[in-house]
Amino acid sequence: MSLSNRLLNELSETLDVNLIERGWGFDINERKTVLGFCNPKDKTISLSLPYITVLPIEEIEETIRHELAHAFDFETRGRSDHSIHWKIWAMRCGAKPERCYKGKNKPNPKYVGVCPTCGNVRGTWYRKPRRNFYCAVCPRAYQNVSAYSKSVKLLIRENDIEHLL
Repeated sequence: MSLSNRLLNELSETLDVNLIERGWGFDINERKTVLGFCNPKDKTISLSLPYITVLPIEEIEETIRHELAHAFDFETRGRSDHSIHWKIWAMRCGAKPERCYKGKNKPNPKYVGVCPTCGNVRGTWYRKPRRNFYCAVCPRAYQNVSAYSKSVKLLIRENDIEHLL
């Protein structure tokens, strides 16, 4: 039995709100900006594959407990947020009553923005940006450079780890 299903079974029995009988389950997604997500409409808790492949098991378990707390909160109140009601459920589920994942093990962004003037990376994105971005440092450092000059327009390219080292 997977960790997520084991926790779902244990907490459903312990907390007297059977999420399994109410149709709750798990799935995996490809999101790179959200580690876990509770969808009450579909009664699904989604976990991010890019995160769960790099995070330690303790952080994955913490996320599962966090999202299960949202499911319990929704089933008992009809909604869920990060209010005191959810925090009580989080503590009952064994999760920290905190809002978001703050770890350092995040997936590498696919795109980076490099300033052609200073050569520094000034932005990172998981999807290719559709608008222009500019270096915020160079116009202040060089008096003759306009804030929206071509010379400080970030060059967007695929993230090349070797290039950044």
